[in-house]
Amino acid sequence: IATANIALQEQLIAKDLPMLAKILPWEFSFALLKGRNNYVCPSRFRQSHAQGKFADIANPVHLQQLDDILVWLKRTETGDVAELSFVPLPPVWSCVSVSAEECLGEACPERRACFFEHARARAEEAHIVVTNYHMLFAHLAVRMEAGSSQVLPPFDILVLDEAHAAADIARDFFGFTLSEFTFMRLAAAVAEFDRKLMAAQLRQHA
Repeated sequence: IATANIALQEQLIAKDLPMLAKILPWEFSFALLKGRNNYVCPSRFRQSHAQGKFADIANPVHLQQLDDILVWLKRTETGDVAELSFVPLPPVWSCVSVSAEECLGEACPERRACFFEHARARAEEAHIVVTNYHMLFAHLAVRMEAGSSQVLPPFDILVLDEAHAAADIARDFFGFTLSEFTFMRLAAAVAEFDRKLMAAQLRQHA
């Protein structure tokens, strides 16, 4: 099930699917899979600590958020930022998380402790996986390029929740943008090509 945002994912996981599990006469499992930067990265955490980034934080609001995150890290089982009672500010959360582009992948020394990889493992075993459109289209883009499922587990049925939001996100992954400046550059390139072609033709007939 792909949804438009994290709030809808949380609703499906915390309310809708548990209710469905009580009603249906058969058992099924479900799991939530978000983007990598929604989870604490143990490797980034250790790196930030080793480089003294925690000690460099002077803003009192940032310091309080960091202290709360460090306390939470001692008890969390998922590493999911949604468990926090507040939304971490980007400078704080960047000290303990990474984007997909920053991830070291199989070369990461903390791969076994990776909360995102644990979430992926749970998704691999689940009957139903709840995710968002960014994850879905990243999955499709990678599969088109690599020919294998590397972001989401393979699936047979896809449900698009709030499907009207899918087009804009799909366009970001599979489309391209043309601006007035782009057309001006193309027109200048065509004019230059025509000039060189005409000059070459004149030399041939000279």
